[in-house]
Amino acid sequence: MYKKFLRIKLLVIFCLAIVACTNEEVSKGEYLKKGIVLFEKEQYKESELEIKNAIQEDPKVAEAYYYMALVNEKSKKFKAMRENLLESVRLDPESEKSRLKLGKVHFLFNDTDKSLEEVNVILAKTPDQLDALSLKASIFLRQEKIDEALEIIEKVLQQDAKHIEAVSLKTI
Repeated sequence: MYKKFLRIKLLVIFCLAIVACTNEEVSKGEYLKKGIVLFEKEQYKESELEIKNAIQEDPKVAEAYYYMALVNEKSKKFKAMRENLLESVRLDPESEKSRLKLGKVHFLFNDTDKSLEEVNVILAKTPDQLDALSLKASIFLRQEKIDEALEIIEKVLQQDAKHIEAVSLKTI
């Protein structure tokens, strides 16, 4: 009788452990998903809370830092934005969207060398990435390398005549 009770008790504990582990994995993803949905609905304060929870639960998810950076951008916290993008790129060096956004933030802070570094990493893998090319043209304009910038702008406009950044750069 005692052995039977012990087996049932162990079985219940085992089942509870499995359910607890499964729920933890679901909740990690749920915070981030909910944060992204709230961000897309322009509910930035609520989004920030959910994304912070996601980072707290699993600080190794690059996408959470990327979205936290987007929330920072909306509230004009550009230093925090830069830090979150740096962490996103550290966790996922292959993320073009994080690198591009980080390059733009470096450009905003007038750090054209770091901005160009990020752009060159993107263009090494995707040479025709139009947003990266436009950022590179912006960097060259700031560095007064006008001919190189115009060459890049023309390349972008040949591929997409309505590319907003390239069109606005051409008018400068």
